[in-house]
Amino acid sequence: MKNRTRIGTWNVRTMLEPATLTQTIKEMEVLHIKVLGLSEIRWSGQGERLNSNGSLRLYSGSNQDEDRTNGVGFLLDKEVMASLLNWNPISDRIITA
Repeated sequence: MKNRTRIGTWNVRTMLEPATLTQTIKEMEVLHIKVLGLSEIRWSGQGERLNSNGSLRLYSGSNQDEDRTNGVGFLLDKEVMASLLNWNPISDRIITA
């Protein structure tokens, strides 16, 4: 049997509240999604962080002094994190991995 990797996208509308990230991670686990693309996260700056469940978040948002209306990112399940070679936060609308 083939091993399938589920990939999804979600326009979350905002992730300014910490509970939104927690809920998104839970939904990702329930649906067995390994890579989740996120839009309209509204975070400022760029970075990567480990989440409490071991997954990785990559994000690219607006500069600190700009209006936080956009922002994109990825949530990567811990199983696929090792496959990530590099990533590039281009703007608050484009990220590559």
